[in-house]
Amino acid sequence: MSVEHYFALDFDGVICDSVGESSLSAWRANIDLWPGCLDDVSDEQKDLLLDQMSIVRPVVETGYENMLLLRALKEELYTPQDLLKGWDSLREELLAKWGLERAEMVELFGKTRDHWIKTDFDGWLAPNKFYPGVVDSMLAVMKNPTMELDIVTTKQSRFTHALLNQMAKIPLPEDKIYSTTVSGAPKTEVLQ
Repeated sequence: MSVEHYFALDFDGVICDSVGESSLSAWRANIDLWPGCLDDVSDEQKDLLLDQMSIVRPVVETGYENMLLLRALKEELYTPQDLLKGWDSLREELLAKWGLERAEMVELFGKTRDHWIKTDFDGWLAPNKFYPGVVDSMLAVMKNPTMELDIVTTKQSRFTHALLNQMAKIPLPEDKIYSTTVSGAPKTEVLQ
């Protein structure tokens, strides 16, 4: 039987609400990158910053950007509304201002997640939430021989795979996950 329907889904914001995990990973990574930068934050301020991270989440294309957003919000350089309106140019300004390169940020963000997974896998999984009905729908597509499913994401594939397999119990092979994190290529190029 041939494939009649092909599904290519994004992961974050389509399959999984990962804003909690990505914000907490950014928090951990920022502590490593800028020691002391979050030492003066009270529990109340932390909750406010994490709420603001939820507001600005729509502008995030790749996980490392959460680190920049968190620092910008903490230092009150911009309001969430400013970040929502001008993130493409502000991201580049912040990278330059803080003397950072995209590749090093991607690597640090990935290493931070790897360390969290290694030391507290359940704690890393917990802030992630799969949207209602998505898991059952994905499993139904995978069982249908006339349908094919791939994931196209900016999340590093090892993290996507871990969430799908360990948390959602979706046995999607890793070669069905296309990550653009390292290349930075637009998802539209992957789909061509």
